[in-house]
Amino acid sequence: MEEQQIIAKILKKPVEDEKLRETLEHLKLKPTYGNGILLQMVRKAAGGDLTAAKYILDTARPKEEDSLPAGTDLREVPTEELRKLAAEERR
Repeated sequence: MEEQQIIAKILKKPVEDEKLRETLEHLKLKPTYGNGILLQMVRKAAGGDLTAAKYILDTARPKEEDSLPAGTDLREVPTEELRKLAAEERR
């Protein structure tokens, strides 16, 4: 198994740290290692870490393929694409 696959698998596993798990659950997030890492990055960014802030802001910004150009006639957009965009917006 490649390292990337192993890491991806681990990031989906539940965190062992009880306090972190409770915090993630309180935020209505799955208590996974991946979500725990992202929470720590947000905390570092909020505390003034500019590298963490850049990462968080860049990651939170929608990618061009995740949005529709201004003036798009929504009647011409496939339903499945609209559902995908709506799901992304709810996150």
